[in-house]
Amino acid sequence: MRSFLLSCLVTTLLIAPSVQAAESSSVPMTKKENTKARITKTVNAEAQAAYQACLASAIDLREDALIKIFQTREQDLVSALTARKDALKVAMAITTAKERNAQIKTISKNYETKRVATWKTFNTSRDNRLKAYRSAKAECAKALKNEAVSKELYETINTLDTTVKAAE
Repeated sequence: MRSFLLSCLVTTLLIAPSVQAAESSSVPMTKKENTKARITKTVNAEAQAAYQACLASAIDLREDALIKIFQTREQDLVSALTARKDALKVAMAITTAKERNAQIKTISKNYETKRVATWKTFNTSRDNRLKAYRSAKAECAKALKNEAVSKELYETINTLDTTVKAAE
């Protein structure tokens, strides 16, 4: 086992410098290749900027929707608590303990039903909004790769390519 590990280590040490030397000895680019590389970088930067703008709008929509969803949940919970408070005040005016306890039980069930429904609505709305965001994010990525969007960029490259050829 030791001899195997030692042979692997020695082989790695012998091969690594030759690989590094091969990587560092690249052929210099011609003027045409250099110009194409710069154009590609510019196109990629423009496409990346469009992608980032698309993501920014998707994030704005997601965050605005989430704020509204949270506000709705809080309003619904506060209204359920207020209704329970008012109903309990009325129930406390009942003189018979049996009737009062039955009323309190009904009030508690009503509150719990409203609370559970509010949380279910919240979770469903939030999940739907996040799914919509993920879809919008995927659409932004598709638009980045889409030929229809990229066609203008490729036409720009071809125009600049012809300009470079004419300059040579």
